[in-house]
Amino acid sequence: MRTPLEIRNDAWECLQQAEQARAQRDKAILLILAQGWASLADEMERLTVTENVALDGSDGAAAPAEGAAAANPGQTQPAN
Repeated sequence: MRTPLEIRNDAWECLQQAEQARAQRDKAILLILAQGWASLADEMERLTVTENVALDGSDGAAAPAEGAAAANPGQTQPAN
């Protein structure tokens, strides 16, 4: 699988090609592609951080209990 850095490089290449494009339609398409690549890289980084937190048990382990308490404010949660 490709890394977020490699995908960001794709976004950068699209931006460079957009600067050189003569047709406005081509520039617009390349800018949309660059934005898509950058968004994909951001999402991959976010998922990687989420997976790492879940694997080491920090912070992510308490989230479901907090969510359950917020969903049912009248219920009390047992103390840990």
